[in-house]
Amino acid sequence: MEDPTALRGIATGWYALDQLTRGLRAATVYTILGDTSIGKSLMCHYLIWLLAGAGVPVWLASVEMRQEEVIERLVYMEAGLDPRALSKEGLLTPEQKNLVRDAYEKVMDWPVHVCDLAGPALPILTAEARRVIAQHDAKVLFIDHLQHIQVPNAKGAVDAMAEVTRETKALAQNHEVPLVQVSHINRSAALNGVGLHSAKNGGSIVQDTDMLFTLEPVQWRNGEWIHQTEEAAAA
Repeated sequence: MEDPTALRGIATGWYALDQLTRGLRAATVYTILGDTSIGKSLMCHYLIWLLAGAGVPVWLASVEMRQEEVIERLVYMEAGLDPRALSKEGLLTPEQKNLVRDAYEKVMDWPVHVCDLAGPALPILTAEARRVIAQHDAKVLFIDHLQHIQVPNAKGAVDAMAEVTRETKALAQNHEVPLVQVSHINRSAALNGVGLHSAKNGGSIVQDTDMLFTLEPVQWRNGEWIHQTEEAAAA
């Protein structure tokens, strides 16, 4: 009440996001919605880079990327290098090697815990999250992404997703931690634009989400962000 602008949760260090969310709050579920290859995993890894680099223990359920790939991305982020911008041969200059070596030493000391099971069963995934919270005091949970989690005995994709989101919501609330989860969008949203009801396999994702982010392709042009669909229409 004394300072309405103060953060209510964990600061990520990303100023614009922190002003929007007032920090990642305990017992709160954040969902990132977007189409394939739009940057959902990259956003998660960027947040992990910011948080873990500041000493905040994080847990990531990565169902598409192996632990080594996640760590490699964090290392390149810390080194300030874009792997795609390296030489065609993929070779590092001596200066770049030093940057990567120093970054690797830093990242390996960060409190990052990665579960990289492919198509994990929901009970196993939630048990692993609880273990890391108990043993390593994880402060922020990340799940990338919801649609690859398996639910034993589910009657269909919609029922399975409802069970998944109930459990992720329970994780956040019962352990009083913020949870950031990634979701694909449905086919209609991919064609017509991402909105409130764009999550793939039912409305439970939105129902059990406290704050929803949508990622859409844009391009910086003439001092402003232009949505790619609008740009295409103008062309």
